[in-house]
Amino acid sequence: MMKRKMLIFGDAYGSLNYLLYFVHENLSNYIEINIVLFNSDNYECLLNIMNKKFWDGKVIIHNIPGYIPSDARPKVWGMLIDLFKEKKYLKRIFQQYFSNIKGFDIYFTLRKHKYYIFHFIANLSVANSIYLSDADITTNNKKQIPSSPKDAFFYIRALLLYNRFLLYKKEASSEYIQISDMYIKNYNITVIDRVSVIANIDKCFKYYLDKFKFKYKVVFFDQGIENEGELNPERKAKFISKVFQIILANYSKNQIGIKFHPTQISKKEWLLNYGELIDDYFPGEFILSSSIDTVISGYSNVLKTNPHKTSVSLLHLLNFSEERTNYLENYLKDGSCEPIYLPNSFAQFEEILINLKK
Repeated sequence: MMKRKMLIFGDAYGSLNYLLYFVHENLSNYIEINIVLFNSDNYECLLNIMNKKFWDGKVIIHNIPGYIPSDARPKVWGMLIDLFKEKKYLKRIFQQYFSNIKGFDIYFTLRKHKYYIFHFIANLSVANSIYLSDADITTNNKKQIPSSPKDAFFYIRALLLYNRFLLYKKEASSEYIQISDMYIKNYNITVIDRVSVIANIDKCFKYYLDKFKFKYKVVFFDQGIENEGELNPERKAKFISKVFQIILANYSKNQIGIKFHPTQISKKEWLLNYGELIDDYFPGEFILSSSIDTVISGYSNVLKTNPHKTSVSLLHLLNFSEERTNYLENYLKDGSCEPIYLPNSFAQFEEILINLKK
């Protein structure tokens, strides 16, 4: 029997374990495996390393550029023009990358966030088999209604551009789009039961984690601090300086790793005064597989997914609204592997590090 071809949409770093599992388990089962990313240079860099090191270069990786809206036009007309231009962009990208995709097994791993994927999967479902293995255990299909004209425009725009079977969702101040059960039914998508595969996914992920070793004792993840607009640049610098003054009182510079979120593009060289920068493309899970003792961040997901490590969140030291702070604190505590320290002052933060060193 002729072997089929496979295509995997690289939804996000958070579902990397699923992507690695699909590739690892199927290298000999398909005559061709493709991974499709959207405007994800760091993700592409990581997968190119994995491809060369573990998969003998057999996997074909596509990193498709995203649509860049114009902000030079008048507000209302500009948004309408960009809507039509992005629709044209989606049509062109489909013709360029997907028009010859027929008879493939196509996998994706998230019901939300990556809107382009929802558009392309709907079109690809006509001549291919589609599989979903949802990596986000917090996903729910409860319908929400946009509460403002701005939110309504965001939702209507998504319906017009990407697909009509989409749900509007909002958590704290973050809004996003999620596929509905009707979307899954309409495009004949096979949903892979997470419980049936998660043990094998975890085993496969550990196999790759064990291949990467880092030497640090403490790692600082910037998410929630360096890339948050609620702190102006001067305040950010003072805040981070105070944080590292306390860290350096307890660890030497070569024991400190500094990891930026892959989407962070601001200059980082000044942080070399405090520790060693870790390449952006490495996900937190790879770093934490090593002999690292302590993780410090604002609200990075690694705070809740690092068994046998000490996690310290600086959330209460940031200038967020009470609503956002409560939402993020609940997010961190929900499903956390270990207790998370949440100091309410720099003095408490210092005391936590001192006690951890004892």
